[in-house]
Amino acid sequence: MPNWAYTTYKIVGDIKEIHDLNNKLMELDNMKEPLVPNGFGNLWLGCLVKILGGDIQKVYCRGDITEFSYNEEDDVLTIDTQTAWAEMEEVRHFIENVYPGLKIYYYEEECGCEIYQTNDRHGHFFSSRYIFDDQDGEGIEYFDKPETLLAFASRAMGKKLETIEELNDAVDDSDGFSFHEIKVVND
Repeated sequence: MPNWAYTTYKIVGDIKEIHDLNNKLMELDNMKEPLVPNGFGNLWLGCLVKILGGDIQKVYCRGDITEFSYNEEDDVLTIDTQTAWAEMEEVRHFIENVYPGLKIYYYEEECGCEIYQTNDRHGHFFSSRYIFDDQDGEGIEYFDKPETLLAFASRAMGKKLETIEELNDAVDDSDGFSFHEIKVVND
C-alpha cells in the first residue's frame, strides 16, 4: 500500500487549450465505463493520458483525479489528485507537451515521506512556505512568512521562538506539534 500524495494543480495559459483539457476531463467523468479498465475509475490518470493520445505504458499514472473545476472569471483550471508516493510528474509533463500553451503550477503534500513542495516560485497560487501542526489545538496551519509562523507557533507552544532553528528544536523536543518547510522546486 503506497503513501498517498495529494496534489493540487492550477493550470493557466491558452484559453482554447484550457477549454479542451477541461472538456476532456468532463468527457471522462461522464463515461459509463472507464476509458481504460483500472482500479481507480473514470478519472484514473491513465484514462486522461489515453484520451490525450498518450501511451499508458510509457507514462507513469498511479493515481486519480479526485476533483476538477474551471473558473471562468480567472480562466484557471484546478485539478486535485491522489497519487502513489509523489506528484505524477510524468503526467504533468505529458499534459504540458500536449498543450504547449499551458503552464501548470502545483502544490504537493505527502506526509508519510514528508514531501511538501511547489513549483510556484512566485506564489501566484501557492504562496505558503511553512506548515505548523498543533495536533491538540488549532490543527494544521499554513504560513507565507516566517514571522507569522513564529508568532503563531510561540503562542501555541507557550514559548518565545525567534528563529526557524528554534522552532525546529522546540518541535523535536515536544509531542503534539510538527513543522515543515514547503520546498520550492524547479519544473
